[in-house]
Parts: sequence; C-alpha cells; structure tokens
Amino acid sequence: MVRVSIGFRASGPKFSPKNVERHTGIRFSKKNEPGDIGTIGRYRDHPLPYGSCELNGPETGVDLQVPDPSFFESIEGAARECLMAGATSMLLHLDVAYTDQCNLELSKDFVSALARAGVSITMSCYEDS
Repeated sequence: MVRVSIGFRASGPKFSPKNVERHTGIRFSKKNEPGDIGTIGRYRDHPLPYGSCELNGPETGVDLQVPDPSFFESIEGAARECLMAGATSMLLHLDVAYTDQCNLELSKDFVSALARAGVSITMSCYEDS
C-alpha cells in the first residue's frame, strides 16, 4: 500500500503570497510575508528574509495519473502568479508513505502538468507505521 500527500510550495526574498491570493482567489494552507516574525527554526523571533506559501493537495493512492486535475490547474495558475509576485523557487513536494514496498510511476500527464507549470518536484519516502 502506498499513500501520497501532495503540496505546492513557493518562496522568494520579495515574494508576497497575499498578492497571489488577492489576484487568484486561491487560499494557501500556510503563508508568510517578508518581514513577518518567524515562529520556528533559525528565524524564530526574527523578521523573515523571504515570503513563502504552501497549497496542500488531496491525499491519493499509488496512482499518480494527475490525481486531481483541478489541483494541477490551481498550481498552474498559482505558479504564474507566484512568479509575478516575486517567487524565485517553486516546487511540488510529495510525502510518500508505504507498506512493504514502494513503487511509483510518474505518468506523462503528471510530468507534463509540472513542466507546464514550471515547477520542480521533491519526494520524501518513508515506511508507514
């Protein structure tokens, strides 16, 4: 059994997630503006030198045949707006929880959707407890 959680992330020193939300109607799961006071990590209690956001997607099973077309449409729109709002880094992060064995296939449609959006991909794989 394999479960995959998907999230879009964007960041940049002058990136403003609020501007993206204002122009697109998208509501990010998490966001911060440059200069916001950090709550964790090395910037805890200090102004953040960057803006960042996350948009969580639906959890899916092993089939990554573009699991939710509307989510990828949102990512394509958000990616364009994030670039215009100052993002210098955009990626799609997959958390992959597996039992026994982990085999993933990234379909042509999935990879094409990422390429169209100009978004990199990262993955964390771990055994599901």
